[in-house]
Amino acid sequence: MRTWLRPARLFLAAVVVTLAVVAGYQISSETRIAPAAEAEHALAPAAIPRRTAAGTHSTKRRKNPMPQPTHPGRRLHLAGAVVALATVVGCQGGPTTFLGYQLGPAALYDQNIKTVYVPVFYNRAFQTTPYRGMEVDVTRAVVREITSKTTFKVVSDPEKADTELRGNIVSIGKNVLNRNQQNLPRESEVVITVDVLWRDLRDGRNLSAPRRAVNPNGGPPLPTLQPPEPVPFDPDVPLPPPAAVVQNDFPVRIVATGRLIPELGESTTTGEQKAINQLAIQIVSMMEKPW
Repeated sequence: MRTWLRPARLFLAAVVVTLAVVAGYQISSETRIAPAAEAEHALAPAAIPRRTAAGTHSTKRRKNPMPQPTHPGRRLHLAGAVVALATVVGCQGGPTTFLGYQLGPAALYDQNIKTVYVPVFYNRAFQTTPYRGMEVDVTRAVVREITSKTTFKVVSDPEKADTELRGNIVSIGKNVLNRNQQNLPRESEVVITVDVLWRDLRDGRNLSAPRRAVNPNGGPPLPTLQPPEPVPFDPDVPLPPPAAVVQNDFPVRIVATGRLIPELGESTTTGEQKAINQLAIQIVSMMEKPW
């Protein structure tokens, strides 16, 4: 989701830096050419005396190519425009905006959320598979991805957190994709399935899977409408209390895979680490705010 903003931000920064470097190089080259041309013109002989047929001396000036007049002011204006553009783009308050598009992590994540509490994931596959400590590795990768890619701050106290991110490792499997002539695995993959629930601790909302109206005919979801006000049949009978809103606490199931090739020296641990990194990226992408 909106992962194109990160390459766009890097491309914009590269363009600005390239323009600044080119402008600075042209200015420095012009400032070096002018003194060198003046020194060469001063050291060159102004005239060479020659004797004519009449016995008088005549002078013939050497044709020295003079450098074209430079305009360093234009280059300075270009450099100033580049610096001003970089200042305007990078020094605004809030999300960085350029040509109507917001750049940076502040444009992808909800700014009303400041902190996230991430407890150690629960490993339900521990009883059936020999993968020990997988929940610790997954939790560490998720915390590292949140810290490096989002504007959220991971805290260890749930009382001081705005949201809570919980995970449950459902299954860990290994599949053989290809075999060689000796019937040995040539290419395999490690599959990790995790149920994730991201909940707002302030009001109890489910941020990972918000409830939406389902269209029975298919297509986009139906808009959510407010229920009409109940009309009392008997004015003397009080209305029943409103129905309690049932919170949707269903988690989101995320599946990540990590490929490994034993012929290249890769082992099951290599596939596990690839799957864990991919899992962390998918979980953090799920935390982006909706369009």
